[in-house]
Amino acid sequence: AEVITGKTPPTKRKELFGDKYPFITPTDIDDSVRFCEASRFLSEQGKVSQSKILLPPQAICYTCIASIGKVCITNQLSFSNQQINSLIVKKEFSYYLFLFYLLKHLTPIIKNVAGGTTTGIINKTQFQNIAFTLPPLPEQKAIAGVLGAFDDKIELLRAQNKTLEQIGQTLFEKWFVEDASEMIFAKYVLNFERGVEVGSSNYFETQQQGTIPFYRVADIKDINSTNITTFTQKDLLQGKTFNENDILVSFDGTVGRVFIGGKGGYSSGMRKLTTKKEFSFYTKSFIYFWAKSPAVQATINEYATGTTILHAGKAVEFLQIQFNKDLITQFDSIGSLLFTKTLLNTQQIQTLEKMRDTLLPKLMSGEVRVKLK
Repeated sequence: AEVITGKTPPTKRKELFGDKYPFITPTDIDDSVRFCEASRFLSEQGKVSQSKILLPPQAICYTCIASIGKVCITNQLSFSNQQINSLIVKKEFSYYLFLFYLLKHLTPIIKNVAGGTTTGIINKTQFQNIAFTLPPLPEQKAIAGVLGAFDDKIELLRAQNKTLEQIGQTLFEKWFVEDASEMIFAKYVLNFERGVEVGSSNYFETQQQGTIPFYRVADIKDINSTNITTFTQKDLLQGKTFNENDILVSFDGTVGRVFIGGKGGYSSGMRKLTTKKEFSFYTKSFIYFWAKSPAVQATINEYATGTTILHAGKAVEFLQIQFNKDLITQFDSIGSLLFTKTLLNTQQIQTLEKMRDTLLPKLMSGEVRVKLK
């Protein structure tokens, strides 16, 4: 493959930015999604100014500074910043989707090559000189086909969850936002159980005896976040654990994230939302869609303070919630179906990811071979 290092256009030149060509940065790359989704774009003028580092569709973007090893695939003409080295695949030698999975497999080795002190760096020369063995092209495509089948299903389930959430939010807004006459402060009906900070020295990258998954704010980008790589000792959690149908909301860092579908411990940056006994008619589905509603998200962001890290704990005192028992019960007849299906989809995603991740090293090492047609 040809290796291309990205570059950021001069930010003062506003005419270089627009809405046409994705400009990919490490924060845009989600390890649970194959294809890049940029939050910023360049204009036609930007394309001309960066023409030497233009990335075609099916280029592989790989972060090589700081958060080394985040990888995604372009699905249109794109650009990246200088923290990313990209591979433009030479089709006579390799298949782009195979190289995508191969880089995921090689990431632990690549990280060991990284130099620097506080910030790891793989420069272009180091990156393009990493050696590996390629199977024949037909076998590459067969291996990628097996792994890609898992991701095809995962992406379908994620899309379903997105649709289910949109339906739930539309119903919630129609039933409760358009008529918000009966309101009460949420702290009177809900518990906001804060997690615990165990300290970085008590993090483990693999699950060991006596440890369980430990979720931090960075791990709950959305309800489908399943690639948890941090574990900690269960006895350090002070009982601050949650189950699959529990609802977590982030109040530190990136505030307002709402998560279901995990199981383990959770950090002090999050709160677990549970109903006080005397208000049991507040169901999981209602609480979930309430937490995702624009009004709640706006309040959390309104009370978020801080410079490098936001803290929105004060918002708990001001969050308001509907107080119409009959209407909440009626909403749950539909909301619970949406909530349950979303949860089941998330659990299926987790199973498929575990199967894919188990097969990945076996296929790449040749321990498991794919029968060619």
